[in-house]
Amino acid sequence: MENPFLLAQILNLGLLLLMMLSPILTLLALVGLRRRPLSPGEKGIWALVVMVPLLGPLAFWIVDPQSNQ
Repeated sequence: MENPFLLAQILNLGLLLLMMLSPILTLLALVGLRRRPLSPGEKGIWALVVMVPLLGPLAFWIVDPQSNQ
């Protein structure tokens, strides 16, 4: 590799992009949570989970919570 700092610069840019996408993913997950037919307690717990950066929205979409009524 000609420039030894190129890899560090690329990784830094990727981390910056992830940090910029985190609030957008959180807002999208909260909008999706608002449209789900869940009880208020379940929505509150999922709202707390979604606030964890990056992993919260991913967990919300992977688990895909549904009401057990």
